[in-house]
Amino acid sequence: MKQVSKLFIVGFVLFSKTFFGQNINSQLIGTYTDGNSYDTITSLTLKNDRTFELTTPDPVFPYTYVKYTTIGIWTAKGNEVTLNPNKQPRNTEVKISQAKHTNTDSISIKINYSLKEYENEKLISERLFDFDLLTIYINKRRKYFNLVRYNKASNCAFAPKVKHQVVVDSSNTIKISKVEIEKIGLYTYGFIKPVELYVLDPNADYFEVAIVQEIDKERMPRSKNVIIEGNKAFFYEHNGKVDKSLSILIKKEE
Repeated sequence: MKQVSKLFIVGFVLFSKTFFGQNINSQLIGTYTDGNSYDTITSLTLKNDRTFELTTPDPVFPYTYVKYTTIGIWTAKGNEVTLNPNKQPRNTEVKISQAKHTNTDSISIKINYSLKEYENEKLISERLFDFDLLTIYINKRRKYFNLVRYNKASNCAFAPKVKHQVVVDSSNTIKISKVEIEKIGLYTYGFIKPVELYVLDPNADYFEVAIVQEIDKERMPRSKNVIIEGNKAFFYEHNGKVDKSLSILIKKEE
């Protein structure tokens, strides 16, 4: 597997020398980190052969605290670097089905969650997944519930408290008082932004939401943008875009 990745990178380097020539901004080359050697969270090295090495916590499920190291290719347009521009982001598919039961004064919502896992661009597994935290809201975002496996208490003074918790069992089903539903919104790890599903029958009282999330086993970046200004690299994103208000990576002095 590693040999295939190395051959791919060598092939791209030879191609890039022909297609891109030697026109590369040498000021971009270097290693950018957001901490000292003993507490670094993310480290990004841009090499002059147009390859990179990235070490960062799991970008899909950060609560696992597992770090991944990936290699790939990068391009630049001005001060905007793109990691693996030849790879499109993975998709997340969300669908809803609904039904109407008689003689009931409540609404049931069931979540069916599965992961499609890829390795070296090939699908290697599809399995059911027990989400750690999933936010669901009815009609308006302020009317939300946080679905959890167990009651979560914040252990960090800087971490926000998880409000409106609802503990679910293996069925991933919640019941709420009956209301007229126009839409159901969902948000969880790996989502760029909330997904809203519109309800066709406002009188429906049973809903099943199917989530199929695609991930790479290697957690490689896919068309990931990084903005570099001087010795600073803006890496972290919010709502799918680089957010300069978040933690900054600083270029190491050589």
